[in-house]
Amino acid sequence: MQLPVQTPGVPFDVGASRQHTAKRRTAVQQEVVRLLDDLAPASAPARRSALPVAVKAYRWPNRCILQGAARAISVSWFPGYQDDESLGELLVISWRGTVSLPGSGQRGSEEAVAVTQLLLHLEPMSFDGWEWRTAAHDVAAFGTSALAEYCRGQVAALDGATPGR
Repeated sequence: MQLPVQTPGVPFDVGASRQHTAKRRTAVQQEVVRLLDDLAPASAPARRSALPVAVKAYRWPNRCILQGAARAISVSWFPGYQDDESLGELLVISWRGTVSLPGSGQRGSEEAVAVTQLLLHLEPMSFDGWEWRTAAHDVAAFGTSALAEYCRGQVAALDGATPGR
């Protein structure tokens, strides 16, 4: 004789929920890579760069830095924990000065100072992919392409250059 197994408080579709979360995490990671590739491609693009000549782009797997003559923008992705409902956070910082690169002993003439910060989360849109929003929703939401344009515009405006697009 077999007794029925009861698991109070555990939904029947735990496997389906985990699969849905895994798919969302994969989609979010793809969106982050799309943003970073737009700002600082991992390999040199065949097309003309969208950045002014005076702006250098540096890239790592989950972040990039756009460095102008006197200003910079850093974009860093911090993925959420596996057991956490958060999908992760994107930190966009505008800097005055030269940002030192990881592993580099070289320092700029002026120490970098953070001017502004945006902490963004990705939220699904009903039909058209994802949008980047602040937790307080106090800043207009960005699509990924619009966020890349915003970042390029910030470093160009901060340096007095005009974007190359």
